[in-house]
Amino acid sequence: MLFNSNEFLFAFLPIVFVAFFAIARRNHFAAAGWLGLASLFFYGYWVPAMLPLLLASICMNYLFGLQLSQATASSAARRKAELCIALSINLSVLFYYKYTNLFIRYSNPILENLSIESISLLDIALPIGISFFTFTQIAFLVDCYEGKVKEP
Repeated sequence: MLFNSNEFLFAFLPIVFVAFFAIARRNHFAAAGWLGLASLFFYGYWVPAMLPLLLASICMNYLFGLQLSQATASSAARRKAELCIALSINLSVLFYYKYTNLFIRYSNPILENLSIESISLLDIALPIGISFFTFTQIAFLVDCYEGKVKEP
């Protein structure tokens, strides 16, 4: 579903808009949850197979963010290690989806020159917005580490 499609403009957007304000009159937390669910639906509408990746990324980063926010100042080394682990996982996922085939493509001529069999490209579908949500979550983790997040 594209932002300029009829199904978005005349079905999805009005339903989300009206439901949000109806829910917000009673409970702001539930209204925020409604927007979260609507966003996940919108993201998964195009390629539902990518939704588990986004959900896993959100959950993992939320848990790391909680740990980084709740840790005491006496465990600075542990907090730094947790931040490094979380950043490594995020960047590894991003590298896998965006750059694995590029790495293989540029490595194959080197392998051929060394008389080593080349590696075939992998069938990897690029998730929509992976760079955006990965770097947004990295910014969240760094803010948690620096103590800038009050409500993770």
